[in-house]
Amino acid sequence: MELPCELNSHIKYINSNFFNSFIPKSSDTTSNPFFETRDISPMIPSSEKRTLSVDIPHILVDIYNKYPSNIDFSRGDFVFMSENEIFKRNEAKKAENQLRMVDFALMSIGMGDVAVISYDPISKLIYDMPDGGSNGYERDYNARFRINTDVDSIEKSEIEDLYVHGHKFI
Repeated sequence: MELPCELNSHIKYINSNFFNSFIPKSSDTTSNPFFETRDISPMIPSSEKRTLSVDIPHILVDIYNKYPSNIDFSRGDFVFMSENEIFKRNEAKKAENQLRMVDFALMSIGMGDVAVISYDPISKLIYDMPDGGSNGYERDYNARFRINTDVDSIEKSEIEDLYVHGHKFI
């Protein structure tokens, strides 16, 4: 007896090296000191696809839709924010009239600084920008700078081509 085609595809995908390079972590990594991820009990990826509430790069959709919306992921030096965190940050940016900056991942670069990886839903490309900082002034400056950025004027790339501080992103 053969498995249904959808289930067979699901099993092949969750056994791929790409899928398994994303490690589910507890939510709210962005609230933890030094953006430290917290391990959780092993989770079984759902075979039921769910609709996401956020616009993210297409290559990540099938990873996110197999887990609850409150799960962060780690992959190498990068933390991929939970769907809930992406949504919350995106709504805050929309309220400030920044419609082309969907933050979805970050990498700590030391002293409270992070490189935030963002998705531009218009061009379908991604880019990284500095954020955070070692004091309130730097954090406020970086946050305001990002909100006021003209996304057309910055270098963007395909997700597969991005390097952040010498680290291959995907």
